Amino acid sequence: PLYVAHLIFASLRSTNKNMAVQTHHHTQQSSQQEWDTAIQGIINQIQQQQQITTVDEAIETLNATGDRYASASVHAMYLQKVPESPGFTRKDVSIYLADLGDEHELLTTYFHLVHFGGLSIEDSLRMFYTQLRLVPLLNKNMLNTLLLGLATAFKTNGGNFGGDVDDCIRVYNVLIMLNDSLHSKNALGRARQTEQAFMEIINDRKEANVFQFEEDEMRRIYHNIQMRSLDGGAHAYAQSGSLSQTQPQANGVTSYSKYGAPSPNATANEQKNLKEENDDDTPAPDNTGACCVIL
Repeated sequence: PLYVAHLIFASLRSTNKNMAVQTHHHTQQSSQQEWDTAIQGIINQIQQQQQITTVDEAIETLNATGDRYASASVHAMYLQKVPESPGFTRKDVSIYLADLGDEHELLTTYFHLVHFGGLSIEDSLRMFYTQLRLVPLLNKNMLNTLLLGLATAFKTNGGNFGGDVDDCIRVYNVLIMLNDSLHSKNALGRARQTEQAFMEIINDRKEANVFQFEEDEMRRIYHNIQMRSLDGGAHAYAQSGSLSQTQPQANGVTSYSKYGAPSPNATANEQKNLKEENDDDTPAPDNTGACCVIL
C-alpha cells in the first residue's frame, strides 16, 4: 500500500544517514531491497484502485499524492516493474514514455535504471527489450524517441561503441530490422536478411561512416543476433509479470529517417495495430479527476 511505501521511504531516509558506517556492498543490497519493497507496495495499492485503468492515470495518482511519489525515479521504477495487465502492457508503457518527448526527465531517468558500462551496442539494445522491458513501436518517430533515450544513456554510462548518439540510433534501427527479419513470426515466408544485405544497409553511402565500426565488427554483430534474438525471451517474462534476472552477455511501416534505413513493410495486422499509436497530433487523454489520490 502507499501508506506502507511511505513508511519505507521514511526508513530509507534513516538508512541514508547511517550509510557511512556500513559496508558499500551491504548498503547497496539493503537499499535496493527496501526500494523494491516500496515500489511493490505502490504497485499493489494502485492495482486495488479499480478506477485506475491506464499508465497515465497511475502516474497522475502518484503526482497528486506528492512527496516521494511525485519523483521521476519512483515513476521510472514503477513503470519498469508494473506487471502486465489491460492498460498496463509493455506496449502501453513504451507509448507513454515515447509521448513524453525527447529529454523529458522521466524518460531520461527510465533509461538510467540500468548500467551500460562496457556493453556492446547490440547488448545495449538487448537491455531495451529485457531489463527495461520496452517494445519497438511501429511509429518511427515514437520509436526514435525511445532509442534516443537509450543511446544517450548508453553513451553517457560507458557503453563500448565508437560512434556518437546519432550513430547509435542509426545502428539500433538496423539491428531491430535485422532481428525482425531473422526471428519474427511475421517474417515467415519472407527472405531472411543476409549478412551482405545487413552490411550494405549500415554502409549506406548517403550516411557518414560510423567511427571505429569496421566490417569485422558488423559481421560479429550479425552472427550474434542470428544466434540469439534481441528480446532474449522477453515476451515470456513480460507476460508472466516478473522481471528477468538474467543479464545480457558481453517493425514496422516504411518511414525514412535521418537515423537510418526504413523498417520493412508492415503486415495488414501491424497496420491495424499502428493506428493505435500512429497519430502524433492526437493529444493524450484528459484524465483529470479520473484518479484517486491516495494519501
